[in-house]
Amino acid sequence: MHRNLIAVLGIALCAGLGATAASADTSALEKFPGAKQAIMSYYAHNAREGGGKCNAGQMADIGDARVVSASGDTAVVAVDYNYSARSNAGTNACSGMGSREFTLAKNSTGWGVAEMSGNQP
Repeated sequence: MHRNLIAVLGIALCAGLGATAASADTSALEKFPGAKQAIMSYYAHNAREGGGKCNAGQMADIGDARVVSASGDTAVVAVDYNYSARSNAGTNACSGMGSREFTLAKNSTGWGVAEMSGNQP
């Protein structure tokens, strides 16, 4: 009886810790007001996917975000996302999952993007 109870409590504890870690990862951008919108906009104007074979596209959603570093008025966040774009030739659709790091800078209205990793024009 006690072994079963200990096993159930152990599983519940592990599940609870996992849920806490997942929540912390998905809410990382909440620490930086305006960052999510700034990231999606910056990506739409500057990102290239498919090894540079696709034009700027749209970030469909952010699946995960992690704070890589933060100091004062700057932060680096790693973002996993889904995207869709058109090929440079305009004939094929490009879509998939990607991951980039965004350097954020605090300004008078919130947080904006200073730079982004990955393919750019």
